[in-house]
Amino acid sequence: MTCAKQYAGMTLIELLIAMLIGTVLISGVVQVFINSKQTNRMLESMARVQENGRFALSFISTDLVNAGFRNCLDNGFALTNAINGVDASGINSSDTIAMEWSTAECATPSADTPSTLIRYYLNTGESTQSSLFKKVGTANATEVVEDVDNLQVLFGADTDADGVPNYFVPAGTEGLVMEQVMAVRVSVVVIAPEQTNHPVPYLLNNQVITPADHALRRVFTSTILLRNRRQ
Repeated sequence: MTCAKQYAGMTLIELLIAMLIGTVLISGVVQVFINSKQTNRMLESMARVQENGRFALSFISTDLVNAGFRNCLDNGFALTNAINGVDASGINSSDTIAMEWSTAECATPSADTPSTLIRYYLNTGESTQSSLFKKVGTANATEVVEDVDNLQVLFGADTDADGVPNYFVPAGTEGLVMEQVMAVRVSVVVIAPEQTNHPVPYLLNNQVITPADHALRRVFTSTILLRNRRQ
C-alpha cells in the first residue's frame, strides 16, 4: 500500500502577512536613517554657524582694539575715522563700522602721516548669500566670512569722563559724540544653510525678530573696549 506524501508550505495569506511585516520593519529602519542623516546635517550646519560667528567677531574685534592708536605721535594728530559708523546702510538694514589708526613710526606728524582705515560691512558674497566684507584703505574689499545675515553696531559713549560708557546707541543718534565713544558693541547674525519646518525667531538688540523664511539664525555679540581711548 502506497501512502500519499504530505507537503506543507506557506499559504498566500501567510506570505502577504510576512511581506507586510518586512515592509514595516524596513520602513522603520529607513525612517531612522533619514532622521539620523537630517540630525547630522543640522549639527554640521550649526557647527558652521558657530565657526562663522566666532570668525566674524574675531576679525572685527582685532581691528577695533587698534582704533585710535597713534604710537608716540602727538595727540594733536588727527584721525578722522578713529571710530565711526553708518546705521542701517547695508543689506538687511545692516550697519557699517570704520576704524583708523596710525601706522607711522615715531616722528613729527604731518599731512602725509600714514594711517590705516578699515571698514566692515555686508554685501552679497560668492554664494549669493550676504557676507561680511573688509575694506582696507582704497584697496578692493575682501569677503572674510560668508553667511552673515546682519551686522549691528552700537557705540558706547562716556559722557562723564569716568572711562565707562553711559549708554550704547547706533551711529547717527542725536547727541552722540564719537570722541566720547569708549566701547563698541558688535552683533552679527549668522544664517545656517539648512532650512527648518517653520520660522525661527531670534533676539537682536533686545528685539525679537521673526524672519519670513525658515532658515535658522544665531546671534553673536561682543563688547570691545577701545583701549586707546582709555589712555
